[in-house]
Amino acid sequence: MTSGTSPRVTRPNGSPSTTASSGMTQTQPNWSWSRHQCPPARTQHVLPKVSLFTPNLLPGWIIGWFLFTAIICTWDASFIMLRPLSFPGQSLSSVWYPYKYYITLDKRYGNMNDSYVYTQSLLNLVEVILNIYTFYLNKVNSRHTVPLAFTVTVMTFWKTVLYFLMFAEPCGDTLYREGNSALAEFFLVIIPNGVWIVLPLLVLVCLWNRITPNEKITD
Repeated sequence: MTSGTSPRVTRPNGSPSTTASSGMTQTQPNWSWSRHQCPPARTQHVLPKVSLFTPNLLPGWIIGWFLFTAIICTWDASFIMLRPLSFPGQSLSSVWYPYKYYITLDKRYGNMNDSYVYTQSLLNLVEVILNIYTFYLNKVNSRHTVPLAFTVTVMTFWKTVLYFLMFAEPCGDTLYREGNSALAEFFLVIIPNGVWIVLPLLVLVCLWNRITPNEKITD
């Protein structure tokens, strides 16, 4: 090195500068940006928000319906399976408090010897499992989501229609409705159970175009 001679360096503002200390030449860092500019910002990776009701293949309201019906059907089937402990006045009656009024109108629920209501409750549990599995398939964007959702909804719809037919004349036994007032049946039986006919029907209408091809099939 030659004493007294300093190499050219670049300041942050772009002007040359030299620095010498104790006869030794020091070189300042060569900045690639101006002192009036900020250094390049690091790239930030933003994770996507995950929501329980994020619609993937199914609309959000259908997913909400599947979760709702899974909860209610589990509650309803458990009442049947745990009789007589679930009956009014028994140890588990507080869990099924509304059934205190329902079983006075739909007397199948209070009849321990009625095999139909027990069988229907077993089908409720199968329906719950399929609802939960449909929810999982929707989250992973499986191509089987829509066909399974349509299938389990058909099961729900016709299971409820069959129950109404067994409850009413001429298919059902009027013994299970004896002494009921029309007003009480409408608000405590028809409306609550009718939800499982109206909403499944809306789901079927919504999913119909999703399981059929867009193109017309020609010969």
